[in-house]
Amino acid sequence: CGAWVTAYVVLGYMKDVSSDKATGFNTLPVLFGFRMAVWVGAILTVAALLLTLVLQAALESRGTLPQLIAFGVALTTVALLYRVRDERQVSRYLEWFLRGMILSVFFLLSDMAGPGAMYTIFLLVVFEVSLQKRLDFAQI
Repeated sequence: CGAWVTAYVVLGYMKDVSSDKATGFNTLPVLFGFRMAVWVGAILTVAALLLTLVLQAALESRGTLPQLIAFGVALTTVALLYRVRDERQVSRYLEWFLRGMILSVFFLLSDMAGPGAMYTIFLLVVFEVSLQKRLDFAQI
């Protein structure tokens, strides 16, 4: 869902505020601060939840509870980000936000019982392995 990706991009800008300021790159966190970026991320995450629930209703899906759990992971992460003031701490929260995104897609696709569910499991495994293998743990 586009709202998921946009929320991740907005929240992802929080980890580069000092370099964005230095280069004149006017991102939402640079212009309006961390708290506003978190609010926008939260609104987009809720929009993604609502759009997903509408899609599930249209498809007569049964996976609403797992979907709500995945969104709970993402929204809890956004709530925790509200307390962050140091951009070096943002990456660990973004990891959990992405896990919520991936799980949301997994639950949606697995309910459809198509090959997309296996692809999403593969994506989650690749994501977890790449997190452990990255050279700079501040990057995600």
